[in-house]
Parts: sequence; structure tokens; C-alpha cells
Amino acid sequence: MKAIYNIGMAFSDWITDKYVAWRGDAVGRDRTVTEFADWVGVSQSVMAYWMRPDGKLPRSTKSINALVSKYGPEVYEVLGLEPPQTNPILGECERLFYQLDDEGRNLLVEIIRRIATGRYVISDIVQLNQNVTDYKIKDGTTDSLDAE
Repeated sequence: MKAIYNIGMAFSDWITDKYVAWRGDAVGRDRTVTEFADWVGVSQSVMAYWMRPDGKLPRSTKSINALVSKYGPEVYEVLGLEPPQTNPILGECERLFYQLDDEGRNLLVEIIRRIATGRYVISDIVQLNQNVTDYKIKDGTTDSLDAE
């Protein structure tokens, strides 16, 4: 796995950099650490503690999973942890999942949920195809699922 952070970087620096990137140009639309913590899925106090240079590393499965849900397997590297083993197909799905924005992730989860639960009909598939096409057009690509 290729490291996409500075190997000497402390976790507090890494998570602070992630906050700064998430916040973006906040002029006129301040985005707080509390909002970032909510987005990641942890409390504000936990996030503030992680951002402190003397703060401890996250070790609970819940915290690590929250970070991984937003930043992918990079989290395991920065924490010095071995990522869980997955089958190759799931690993490829996971890699692609982290390339999507939140809207794309939600759409993918909805598609998988409907297929997995058997709660889909032809009209659902047509609507999901339209949603994917709309998503791709918004993202700058114009090919539809029909052309693949």
C-alpha cells in the first residue's frame, strides 16, 4: 500500500491536516471542529483530543472504523496498524468506494442494499441507473451504464 502521508507525521498532524482540507476555504462559511467530528462520526471532545500533539492515538474499533469510513485504508497506515484482511473482490470494491464523494458512496450503498435484501424491481433498477447517470454527468463524465 502506498503511503499518502508523511511517514514521520504524527497522528495529530495528520488529523489536523484532514480537518483543514475538509474545512477548505472557510471564508464566510466557518466549519468547526465540532462539525468535522460529527462528519467523521466521533464526539467533539475525542476529535479535539486527537488534534492535540500530546493526544493518544485512536485504538477503539468504533473510532478507527469511523476514520476508515471517511479516509479509507490510509488510516491503518498512519496509525501503524495492519489492515484487516478482505477477499480480493471486496478489497477492490473498498478501494473504489473511497474514490467516491459522499453522494456517490450513498448511491452505491443504496444499490447494494436493494440487491442484498431482494427489495428491488425493474423500475428501481431503471431509477438507480438514472441516478448513477445523473451522478456521472455532474461529476463530468457522460457515459451511462448502458454503454459499459
